[in-house]
Amino acid sequence: MGRQTAAEAGEVSKWIAPLAGYLALEIGFIAAWVVVFRRWLRPALAAAQSAAPRVTVVALAAIVAAGAALAGRTVTVAAFFRAKNRKITEWLDTPVSAPAQASR
Repeated sequence: MGRQTAAEAGEVSKWIAPLAGYLALEIGFIAAWVVVFRRWLRPALAAAQSAAPRVTVVALAAIVAAGAALAGRTVTVAAFFRAKNRKITEWLDTPVSAPAQASR
């Protein structure tokens, strides 16, 4: 481990509060999702599935396909920005030559 990393890891008071806050938020969101799903979503989904099982299956397939398409789009956007940053870095690293003299 590098000296800077070791020094930063040793300063627990700087990173423990944000880490604890992040974990508390994650636990809170998961607990809220469980409560919302059990109270409202599960009964609504069960009623929809018993009323129109084929429509529910088609809707679920469409939602999964849309989620997969959006996940692929996210990866594509990330790859685009990595490539763009690479080109900018290459451009910044190229040496600057003297301006060309205009011929008369």
